[in-house]
Amino acid sequence: MIGPPGSRVACCDPRGHLLLDGRPMEEPYLKDASFVPLGSVEVSVPMGRLWVLPDNRAGYLGSDNAGLPHRGTVALVDVIGVLP
Repeated sequence: MIGPPGSRVACCDPRGHLLLDGRPMEEPYLKDASFVPLGSVEVSVPMGRLWVLPDNRAGYLGSDNAGLPHRGTVALVDVIGVLP
């Protein structure tokens, strides 16, 4: 999960980091740090929804596919499990 409800997600800062509410995200867990989305991304996450990307972002389909319904956000009611 990248963007919680009510947040703003944008890509990217000059170092290629995603921005959450205007602050760069440090993501040391990424498998491939060379991730670059298809085009620029800027999303205001609606209340009751999440904006997600997988950790392995090469060859993926994540929330940055703005052509998806709801700008690629996922409804909180559709979340099945939560890891700490």
